[in-house]
Amino acid sequence: MSSIDEIKESFDQTQPLAFYYPTVPSKTRDERAVALLSHFKNSIILMEKPSHNNASDAKAFKSLLASKSINVDRVMIGMHSPLHPSRKVLKEQVSKHRDAISEVYVAFNYPKDPIDKDSKRTYDKNVGGVMLDLGVYVFNCI
Repeated sequence: MSSIDEIKESFDQTQPLAFYYPTVPSKTRDERAVALLSHFKNSIILMEKPSHNNASDAKAFKSLLASKSINVDRVMIGMHSPLHPSRKVLKEQVSKHRDAISEVYVAFNYPKDPIDKDSKRTYDKNVGGVMLDLGVYVFNCI
């Protein structure tokens, strides 16, 4: 499906649906999430972390939800990696070959400048820095 309108036309408005919206924080994502939750009153939505790029954007989204009478509990922010098809295959292979596995090596790319001390996603202790931002993917895989 390629549009919100197509989704609205394809499902009964009263169905309890769980939407998955894997994209970085943006005003467009917030508006589309609200459109889905407004139309499908019995549904929830999972959006990729981080919820927003700053506190004021997060507060604006929460206010938007409230203005449309959408309970914030219908919105979940989390990691999408457990939903990837490759995760199921990886778990099957690990189970099948468990006795042959003696160690696990994980390489991870972080496309930010590690020297830039102004990079909040890398160094800001208030939001967790790189380990809270990306480290969870590595540990979640283990």
